[in-house]
Amino acid sequence: MTKRNRKILAENFVDGKMPTQEAFGDLIDSMVNIVDDGFDKSAKDGMKVAQVDNGSKLISFYDEITVKDPLWTISFSIPGYGENTEGRKNLNFFGGMGGNGFTLSTCGNAAKGEEKVRVGVNKGNPDYEMDVGGVLAADGRIGRKGKESVRADGKWHPIVTGLDGCHAFEIMAGVGKRHSGRYALLHAFALSTFNSSQDGIDSRQAYFSSKCDQIELRWAGETHNYSLEMRTRCSFEQKASDKVFIRYYLTQLWFDPFMEDCGEDEDTTDDRRGYGK
Repeated sequence: MTKRNRKILAENFVDGKMPTQEAFGDLIDSMVNIVDDGFDKSAKDGMKVAQVDNGSKLISFYDEITVKDPLWTISFSIPGYGENTEGRKNLNFFGGMGGNGFTLSTCGNAAKGEEKVRVGVNKGNPDYEMDVGGVLAADGRIGRKGKESVRADGKWHPIVTGLDGCHAFEIMAGVGKRHSGRYALLHAFALSTFNSSQDGIDSRQAYFSSKCDQIELRWAGETHNYSLEMRTRCSFEQKASDKVFIRYYLTQLWFDPFMEDCGEDEDTTDDRRGYGK
């Protein structure tokens, strides 16, 4: 039995012609079967696609269906690529016959609402939420917008709290008051090891009018419960009705506060704890 095109199948079932067993077989083999071919659709799930005969490939895209090799392929994890260490199947997108590609994987406990998606570019089993095995180009880069409001009133305000252990952050901040001639920018790296006296903050400043308008950072608190704080050297709020805020963005640079991974092979651990409370 052979898969036939519509024209040949139609010729086998014209008026007055008795179809043969072979003609019926060709008709059946030329149709999509939900069970054998792994296709189905429902209102709940939409189009459903399953692996065929335990193969890894789900969909292959061709310029012409008669061409031997596909242009693109979508598949589950295959030996040597995309083998999830937690026993889960990754979804891989390949160009041509394989090699490096684009990978989607999951990690964490879904039952506890802790499941996360990871994306890998030229990484078969991504270790991070975005894992790129190559050069990354972008027109810009920005950290996470600070959760704590910081008034530009010359007083210290916490921007990261509840810290313990070792931490490192990159901070980009700016403040200004339109038509006032008072503007300042800060780019800094802040490192702390249990809020010790050796902790450092390395910053670069730019300001338009006076050094008094500069933005400052400091570590404050106790050994096992400390914070990173921010302020302007002088208040931008000259009137009681004035409300001026520092706009800032944070990027966390260190994810092992108690150096637990230092006693293990780094390839077997991925303990990235969120910062602050």
